[in-house]
Amino acid sequence: MKTKTAKLSEARQKLLHNNKGMKKDFDGFYGKLVYNKEGNAGIIMRPIASDETFMVTRYNHALLSPSKKWCIIDVCAATIEEACPICERDSKPKVNYVTNIVVVGDPLRPENVGKVMLINLPATAATMLTDADFDAWDTSANGYNFMLKASRAGKTFPSYDASGFEKNPSALGTPEEIGAYVAACVPLNSILQPSFSYAETARRYEQWLRFR
Repeated sequence: MKTKTAKLSEARQKLLHNNKGMKKDFDGFYGKLVYNKEGNAGIIMRPIASDETFMVTRYNHALLSPSKKWCIIDVCAATIEEACPICERDSKPKVNYVTNIVVVGDPLRPENVGKVMLINLPATAATMLTDADFDAWDTSANGYNFMLKASRAGKTFPSYDASGFEKNPSALGTPEEIGAYVAACVPLNSILQPSFSYAETARRYEQWLRFR
């Protein structure tokens, strides 16, 4: 069985080849970050895992036509290295790095504090987790909270460069609380199944092309 250190090494290498970020919560995911008037957003979170699969890569398609018609494939078959008719048409899927977290601080959505949720991380933040000199998923007193910070002030796309770990380590909670958090985690391997079959994905894509 591979150790978590070996898993971190594998994830780090995969991230190097996939350098590619939420108001509504859906399917257990955090949802979109809420920005303040200055164009900044952020939460304090603690990555957490219930098994050795601590983070997974998922691909999706969200195509918007000039007439505002959407073609959304939440989980592209490329996620499990199978053929996808949209990818075959040279429409590159978006990559998300997904992990379980406990929301430790959320200034603009305080109702989320204490919840265990899935989150789609941008590559910048995901790389910070996997490149850490310590186990970023450590829930003990030796572990660190992670500050996910986004800024879109004067930018076309948000920047996550200001994200990082808190300066001092801290326990996520009591042993009982940590056990409850771990039990609430979603097994990440359970969210990798493609949304549709190859044929159904092709049908939806062709329909979008006709009526866009």
